[in-house]
Amino acid sequence: YERKFNWALRITDEKEFVHELLTGQPEPPTYFAQMKKLNKEGPPLLTRDEIPRKHAPEEGAVIVDSRDASRFSDGHLKGSLNIPYNRSFPNWAGWLLDYERDIFLIAEEDRIGEIRKALDSIGLDQVKGYMDPEDLPGHLESYESISVEKASELMTDDRYYVVDVRNQNEWEEGHIREAHHHMLGHLDEA
Repeated sequence: YERKFNWALRITDEKEFVHELLTGQPEPPTYFAQMKKLNKEGPPLLTRDEIPRKHAPEEGAVIVDSRDASRFSDGHLKGSLNIPYNRSFPNWAGWLLDYERDIFLIAEEDRIGEIRKALDSIGLDQVKGYMDPEDLPGHLESYESISVEKASELMTDDRYYVVDVRNQNEWEEGHIREAHHHMLGHLDEA
């Protein structure tokens, strides 16, 4: 039955098979290389020590704000990285976080355990502390969202550079003509 009806088993040329298999697939996250290493060598033993709640980020740690994008845009710590905690959190954490750098979380206390588990699942186990959003100080950075009409107006101005950070297959499905594609996971290389 499989030989007769499975498309993959009907392709006899290896290059064609690989091409067909990979067509439309998203880019593999950068953490896949780390996962290969961890799968080969085994992960370090995890500690179940409680992650301490603090009132300031750890020196030198990357600050990961797990709130949704609208709450982040309203006010966030300078230099923090917004990775909303949802089902794609581990994927984006793996794309954007450095395995050699400590992590400091901005998250509600009741979510710390599940966020830690998500990070542990991809080998990012260096969370050194967290801050509940209610403890954020009064002096925060913010940014404004703009309407489609305003964005369209700004795109006619040469002083603006429009960046589309979506995956390659999303870009290929359609994009703004004036936009430049720099997939978010590779943005720091652009």
